[in-house]
Amino acid sequence: MRKIANICRVVTGLVFLFSAFVKGVDPLGTSYRFEDYFHVWHLNFLLPAALFFAILLCVVEFSIGLALLFSVRMKITSWVLLGIMTFFTGVTLVDALTNGVAECGCFGDALKLTNWQTFYKNLALMGLTGVIVFRRRRSVPCFLPKNEVRVTAILITVFAAFCVYSYAMLPVIDFLPYKTGTRLISEVAPTPKIFLKYKNKKTGEVKEYLSPNFPWKDAVWMAQWDFVSQRVENPTTDIPLYIQNVMGSDVTREVLGNEKGTLLIVSYNLDKTNVKALAKTIIFGNKVVAAKINTAMLTASLGRTNNFVSTPVPMSFDFYNADDVQLKMLVRANPGLVLIKNGVILRKWSAYKLPTIEMLNKILQQQPVKH
Repeated sequence: MRKIANICRVVTGLVFLFSAFVKGVDPLGTSYRFEDYFHVWHLNFLLPAALFFAILLCVVEFSIGLALLFSVRMKITSWVLLGIMTFFTGVTLVDALTNGVAECGCFGDALKLTNWQTFYKNLALMGLTGVIVFRRRRSVPCFLPKNEVRVTAILITVFAAFCVYSYAMLPVIDFLPYKTGTRLISEVAPTPKIFLKYKNKKTGEVKEYLSPNFPWKDAVWMAQWDFVSQRVENPTTDIPLYIQNVMGSDVTREVLGNEKGTLLIVSYNLDKTNVKALAKTIIFGNKVVAAKINTAMLTASLGRTNNFVSTPVPMSFDFYNADDVQLKMLVRANPGLVLIKNGVILRKWSAYKLPTIEMLNKILQQQPVKH
């Protein structure tokens, strides 16, 4: 029984530590999940505190995982674990039944689970938790009583600092589709495929042909068949990131496929960004333009919002629109910077730590990885 209890304790502790890390490495992404829940639960007044709750959850999960792994104060830890698991099992059951939030993000973007998979995972953890609570009085701590609180407090403080650092300086591990080195658009625009549909005048049979692979030179065949319609397929390996100019025209390839490279200043929502940080990045963007490096701003905000207008800095580069969800995946900062060349992401930065012009030129001189 002692071995079973230890296995339950260690496994549950490792799951909590893994969950805390993959969310803590991307606290801004975790805050987006909190915003989803606040919208569904009609708690919009809590939206400004989403980032705080995200980091708090990561620290709490890390603390529980650490306490379980090292068997620290198990009488208290086991009851806290039971309370948290009961709460989240209930939440995930509601999610599974209602699908109010499509994916809870319990393992961040590192491991995607459906709502039902998440609920079953929590049921399994509830079983392990039951054993831990039952055996709580017989657990043996790994540290002496005078050291266990000190050691765990230091580790928790370091992890909390890591979460804050990941928010300010971008995730140290990027689990999102738009990683550095990812090709967003193909080097050569793909040739579209044109399909033509014809109908037999006598039998009513309908056939579809890939142009020009149909008997259009056969006069007899052409007399028997009537043209109905055509459709066009654009084969591409591009990751969907659709960019429009202020007139609504598609400029995706023009912006992302520049052979000399482009610095993108990304703000998924201009009203939610910090005005000082926005001004700082615009000033830097103007310097980049002066250094003859293509620069553009991407945002989901329609028009020049109050935050943008209140920024007392003229902008000497173009302003484009894109989907907010995709911009959140492109860079975990608001605002953030993305350097791209020939459709390949070369590097990303947060507004808290901008690159130098010399660094940009050096990176642009490197050949992007071919995908």
